[in-house]
Amino acid sequence: MSRPPSPLTNAVPPQSKIMAREMNAAPRQPSATPAASQGARPEAAASDRRRSQRVLLVLNVDVTWVSKDGIRVRESAETEVVSQHGAMLKMETKLSIGSQLELTRSSIGKAVKARVVGTSNPGQDGMARVAVELSLPSDNFWGITFPPLS
Repeated sequence: MSRPPSPLTNAVPPQSKIMAREMNAAPRQPSATPAASQGARPEAAASDRRRSQRVLLVLNVDVTWVSKDGIRVRESAETEVVSQHGAMLKMETKLSIGSQLELTRSSIGKAVKARVVGTSNPGQDGMARVAVELSLPSDNFWGITFPPLS
């Protein structure tokens, strides 16, 4: 049985990189892929009470925060997963939970406020994973149309 075409085909800006389902497979055309369909925590999929669909999407984003010393810091990061309510960022600095941030997409001239809700120690790639929640949900900050929750 064939699947109907995704309404998100061509919804992703060309500067975005979409993560392929398998390491050796490349997507045929740009599209935003719901994270749940990519095998992300299948055991939790039925019990998740998500406010919006998560999508595997790699975008460059500038992260700005004020350090404990009162110094304004800016670092470039990449998204791994995005939603209308937040994102998982890959960045060099492991920020503290509760830190207030500003995320900026210079390519489109938009910025949003966010806070850190989770972190991980640097992985084999030397980068920390930082989970952020947007202060206000955004339908357009990531530059895609999100699929409906199933």
